[in-house]
Amino acid sequence: MKKLIIILIALSFVSVCLAASIQDMHRAVIARRNVAAPAGCGTIEEVQLKYAQAVATEVTVVLDSTPIEGNLLTASLYGGSAEEDMSVAGFAKVISSEYSTTPKDVVLYWKVAGAAESTSVVGTATDAINSYMIVQEWAGVNAVDQSVANPNVGGVTEMLSGEITTTVNDELLIAVWGLGASSGEGESFTNSFSQVAMAGNTVFYAATRIVAATGTYSSTFSWTTTRIAGGLIASFYCE
Repeated sequence: MKKLIIILIALSFVSVCLAASIQDMHRAVIARRNVAAPAGCGTIEEVQLKYAQAVATEVTVVLDSTPIEGNLLTASLYGGSAEEDMSVAGFAKVISSEYSTTPKDVVLYWKVAGAAESTSVVGTATDAINSYMIVQEWAGVNAVDQSVANPNVGGVTEMLSGEITTTVNDELLIAVWGLGASSGEGESFTNSFSQVAMAGNTVFYAATRIVAATGTYSSTFSWTTTRIAGGLIASFYCE
């Protein structure tokens, strides 16, 4: 009889412990469901875009609003200098591509917006020719995945951006091209890339695309007047 009582007590204790354990596991699952996504993650979308042009060694873009902390900022710079003589204050270089044998380059830069990020972005090139800069703020991405350049091809009316293979789903693609002289207009972009509008410019072009799945991506930019040109492409994701 004593043994039976002991067994019943033991079984009751195990049952209580098991119930408590299941309840704790349930609480843990609920807690995990309520954990916020990492800063900057979510739907990939452009928050704002501004561009500027200057006949000087410095070009400044002033954004319409303060960038949101954790968002991606990209700066595409066209200048009359080699890439080692070009910079964007506070940004890191992703990749560059020569568009002239001089050499002259287009360069793509990036950073993650900090707290109280400035609305002014300053690009520098050593030669005081026409300098152009595009600055974009993006939500949903905060790191560089892949990049490649396709530099310095002469006597053409179309130019491949280069080709990249992304490594994760949901990425932002940015392609940039520079021409040695006016394109003669008639511009077009392949593979569902959308042109970044810049009025009054016929030598510096950018296009973007948001993709949901991994794959190999590129875009070909076409124009009407034969020119020397260079292109590049990079992808960004949320880590």
